[in-house]
Parts: sequence; C-alpha cells; structure tokens
Amino acid sequence: MYKAYRRGFVLLESTFGIAMLGVVIASIALAIPRISSALESVENENISAQQMAKQRLDSQLFAYLKFANTI
Repeated sequence: MYKAYRRGFVLLESTFGIAMLGVVIASIALAIPRISSALESVENENISAQQMAKQRLDSQLFAYLKFANTI
C-alpha cells in the first residue's frame, strides 16, 4: 500500500513540476516581444517609447514576483 501511495505522490509531484515549468516557459515566451520592443526603443532613442516599454517591463516583473511569492 505504501509503495502505491508513494508512486502516486511522485507522479503528482512530477506532473505539478511539469505544469509549473510550462507556465514559466509560456510567460517568458509572452515577455520576449516586450523585451524586444524595449531594446528597439533604446536603439532609436525614442523617449516616450522607452517610458512605455519600461512600464510594461516593470508590470511584467511585478507579475513574476507576485507569482514567485505565491509559490
């Protein structure tokens, strides 16, 4: 009985880990265009675009920190 329970727990643990990894990869994939636009605005020295990109990146960082604290 104990082995079956342990096997089920390990399966649940690994499934949860894979799901968390998927969430992290998806959030990084969503952040790549924002990072790209931030770098482009710095290259073009567009001040308003830099400020908007900084706000977007700050909000993304805040979301990551909130997510990390929840875990």
